[in-house]
Amino acid sequence: MMGLRDWLSPRSAHRPTPAAPGNMLPAEVVAVVQAASIRNANRPDAEGSPIIYVTAPALGRFRWVDLDKAADRISDAWPDLTPAQCFRAAQLIEAAVGDAAIRQMQRKEPRRSWVWDW
Repeated sequence: MMGLRDWLSPRSAHRPTPAAPGNMLPAEVVAVVQAASIRNANRPDAEGSPIIYVTAPALGRFRWVDLDKAADRISDAWPDLTPAQCFRAAQLIEAAVGDAAIRQMQRKEPRRSWVWDW
């Protein structure tokens, strides 16, 4: 049973669930995901969302849209993986995409103070 602290703790919402023994990813899939390169386009798409490209050795180059599309692509590359394993690998790619987005935001030049612009 969850207590009040568990509900109010920000860490409880993002606590990773341990993988079941049958859902462990093969080492080659993890290596491909870790070797993936993430690139942000300089322009947003028609809806204003950033365009993000993922390039991985066995997966090729594709535009990141969502977890389901990435899981489908992983399933096509490794047909012997279960849907849970494909989804877990897609989550790893999603984490890499999020890390790349954070690095992109941190690279931007800091805004000058208005005090010096008058």
